[in-house]
Amino acid sequence: MDSSAPTMMNTARTIDGTVGLTKINSKYLHYKQMGSSGDPIVFIHGLGGTMNYWITVIAALGLATSHTCHLLDLEGQGLSPTPANTELTIDSLASDIGGIFQHAHISSSKPAIVIGHSLGCLVSMKFALDNPSLVKKVILVSPPASPTTEAAVKGLLQRAEIARTRGMQALVDVVADGAIAGKATTTNFIAIAASRLSLLGQDPQGYAKTCGAIAGATTALKVEDLPANTLLICGDADKVTPPGVSKDYQKRIKGSQFVSLNDCGHRPMFEDLDGLAKAIGDFL
Repeated sequence: MDSSAPTMMNTARTIDGTVGLTKINSKYLHYKQMGSSGDPIVFIHGLGGTMNYWITVIAALGLATSHTCHLLDLEGQGLSPTPANTELTIDSLASDIGGIFQHAHISSSKPAIVIGHSLGCLVSMKFALDNPSLVKKVILVSPPASPTTEAAVKGLLQRAEIARTRGMQALVDVVADGAIAGKATTTNFIAIAASRLSLLGQDPQGYAKTCGAIAGATTALKVEDLPANTLLICGDADKVTPPGVSKDYQKRIKGSQFVSLNDCGHRPMFEDLDGLAKAIGDFL
């Protein structure tokens, strides 16, 4: 990499912070395409996640055969590096999604389905509102409130400070385990392990920057302007983004649909894959 460039974080997970990555919006991101037919689908993961959150959903629905799937690790998460001297925002992350659309040649003549989880919902909504002609449908899994509440801002900033000063191990018991709820806490140990491994695999500084992006999202998105083809999915035991948030969005987004997943927490792709896949498959 250019020695004059800003110090990059999270480069240890790739060779030189560039090998195996794709240049999007003048930055290197971990991007992958699966399939090459049917409508394009762009998947956006949440805080502490990676593109791999969606692999089981794609496999369960056979989407790599029926659609063209586009996945990425958001800047600063997973394998995607981030400069040490910049801030992340919902706007900047949504801009990177625009870069994916350009890279994949997704246009208004064949608009995409955008699927987000948690933080990825904020990014999905921002992108869809700014680029309505490029988005055919929106699927929001475990969406957080917009704007970010005062209590959430405080918690996210505290979490960011812990990540920066004590590392991901100091967060895993509360953050990763707390995202799993309902019956999964006593029966689905793979879900618990997947949640923990995903969080522990994050770069602490990149994770902290992403916490800051959510904490900084204090301007309400005009969700009323989202397309009628919007699906909201939330576990009824979700303590991170409670189902009441999704129900409120459903009331405000004309023509939208809401699916509640029984006895499920914040990460249904780990906790209730069958229920999540059915809800998405029926909507597609």
